[in-house]
Amino acid sequence: MRKLIPTHWHAFMDYIWAVVLLAGPWLSTFHEIEAARITSLAGGGLIALLTVLTANEGGIVRIVPMKVHLAMDGVLGAFLIAAPFLFGFSEETHLFHIVMGLIILGAALFTEMRQEKHTPPRPVTGPEEGGL
Repeated sequence: MRKLIPTHWHAFMDYIWAVVLLAGPWLSTFHEIEAARITSLAGGGLIALLTVLTANEGGIVRIVPMKVHLAMDGVLGAFLIAAPFLFGFSEETHLFHIVMGLIILGAALFTEMRQEKHTPPRPVTGPEEGGL
């Protein structure tokens, strides 16, 4: 399977998905359905925490390998897809969770496992150092 998403884009998108999942209950008006609200808030919190801890360009603490991050994204995506049916809120609301689950699962499947390595710029040397 061809990997289309570089890790730096995945990190950027993770922060956006975390905000969408955390705000989702009020944006999609299912804030009164407790199971749907808790599922969305827990998913958003998990993505935010995982992104902060991932060893990629968007991570801050960088202790979770990207391979583990992508595996957890896959599990979370599948969980969000199944959650409306597992927790019994599929009749009231389900589209938000299924769409977010498909997006997160798709990103897990189509993200490159390796980080882009950016070479640092070479230092500029003056005439006295053999340069210019």
